[in-house]
Amino acid sequence: MSKLYAKLRATVEIRKASMATELEDMYNLALVYEGEMPAEYIEFFPKNTPRHDVNFIGLAWDDLAQTTARAPEIQVDPVTLSNPSIRKAAKLEKIVTGYFKAARPFDSAFLFTNAWNLVGLGKMVAVAVPDGKNKVPRFEARDPRNCFPGAKRRVGTYIDELTDLIFETKMKRVEAVKLGLAAASDGDGKMLQGDVVVYEYMDDKIWAQVGPGGQQVAQHGLGVVPGVYRSTFSPNKTGKSQFKEQISLMVAVSRIITQKIAYLDRVIYPITWVKGLTGELTLGPNAVATLSEHG
Repeated sequence: MSKLYAKLRATVEIRKASMATELEDMYNLALVYEGEMPAEYIEFFPKNTPRHDVNFIGLAWDDLAQTTARAPEIQVDPVTLSNPSIRKAAKLEKIVTGYFKAARPFDSAFLFTNAWNLVGLGKMVAVAVPDGKNKVPRFEARDPRNCFPGAKRRVGTYIDELTDLIFETKMKRVEAVKLGLAAASDGDGKMLQGDVVVYEYMDDKIWAQVGPGGQQVAQHGLGVVPGVYRSTFSPNKTGKSQFKEQISLMVAVSRIITQKIAYLDRVIYPITWVKGLTGELTLGPNAVATLSEHG
């Protein structure tokens, strides 16, 4: 394990601790979006009864993200009205437009992913990394849940300027080995199993991928961190979801619907008690329960 790996791991643990509440909120909200009810609300639903989740948060989340994810208007004005200046401005417009088209996820999905993260999780992260194949910069949308930013300057709760960005990712060992970030076997030649935690680090000088068994470090020479970390407004913390306060409302509606359906099932197919009956009792639609001669 390198000194850089140990340093990044220690730094991430410190930043995780300071972001604990925010991280918990982001993970819980992502589960709600996928239709999974937070565990603390399960007790409010009838036991042994099918639960009906009314997931309007997921629908509203997608709708708001689609509305927000509009492609920016890219316009480069020529410095003068001379033909060379006009041609240069047009060329710059094509270059910037090309960056968006080559982004990951592609084009509109890049914008949607960032908007989805911002409105739903309260934060978004995007970086510019080198595309070795095409020899150009490439924009990438990243998951704010595994990003741990270093703040050089804050304005209120906003991070106005970054010292660095650190991403923590679990990777399959076979993938980490291919990237030169992990060893395939131990000192005795025994094949190692399990996932590997790797770190991606970028500051104003370097971009690095660091694993427990190796690292790749490149000098980018930009003088700035090649990424942005943005959040929605919140007076007491960095970022706030537009939907966190709606979870209890979603639970209330889901509970009402669940109880109504359970009630209607009982009205249509009531539980039938028959005194002295032996054998099988038929229940369900149009079922007739017959009493024995002894009542």
